[in-house]
Amino acid sequence: MGTGNHRRRGMTLVELLWIVLLLAGTTWMVFRTRDDGLHDARVIKARDDLEFLAGAIRLAMEEDDPGAWNYPLAGKGQIAPDFSGTTSPLSSLLPEHVPVEADPWGWAYLVLKLEDKGVAYAVVVCAGPYGVLPADLSTKLNQPLAVPVLLPAPD
Repeated sequence: MGTGNHRRRGMTLVELLWIVLLLAGTTWMVFRTRDDGLHDARVIKARDDLEFLAGAIRLAMEEDDPGAWNYPLAGKGQIAPDFSGTTSPLSSLLPEHVPVEADPWGWAYLVLKLEDKGVAYAVVVCAGPYGVLPADLSTKLNQPLAVPVLLPAPD
């Protein structure tokens, strides 16, 4: 009767709990890493789009007077909630083959005209993951989601 050498089958409740906790922890780490990578990829995509649009604006300046453009200009997508005012379509000054899509978060790219120490810039900006435009653009042009384009001096 109770000789002590009977074989145990299955797992105890504590062993099962440990396995569930390990699986949950592993799953959380995998998804957290994936989300961080997705965020980083979107920021890189937005930065590449900003550089591309800045280059397209530089080319458009060769054919058109940027002083006559109706700033601010907006691409496709929703306008950032912290922006007030009316915009003109960005696609109107760029060639047809230049795509002007929304940023990776669905916000519109904006082109704003700013002056810094008497020098005029067109700044291509992105609202980023939180829908907030970069702050202090007039004093700090070097920002992750803003690319300045030097405008020609007026004649």
